[in-house]
Amino acid sequence: MVVEVGPGLGTLTVALLDRARAVCSLEADSELEQVLAVTCKEPHPDSFALVMGDALAITPQKLADAYSALPAVAQSAIPVAPDANKVCIQSAVSGGSYADSQVLPGAFFA
Repeated sequence: MVVEVGPGLGTLTVALLDRARAVCSLEADSELEQVLAVTCKEPHPDSFALVMGDALAITPQKLADAYSALPAVAQSAIPVAPDANKVCIQSAVSGGSYADSQVLPGAFFA
């Protein structure tokens, strides 16, 4: 499962969706919501979730709810750990490194 901060038009997101069980993207730009619905949600309805808002303002519960609503995650035995996701998001935004928080450029694994 992947949490992606700032998916933009969804180019990396589509590549992640082809390889990950599920992707939850956090996007602040409301103009991109419809673009991501077409590029990501339509072709991957069971494995893509979009949460709109500032990544640091999104509550861990909202992130967990978005993941658990996906059929690909609901059928998984892997629990979602919202507090761990929040730590990773804060680390990514503040310039964390892969070694410190498993952050990858453009996305990170929770």
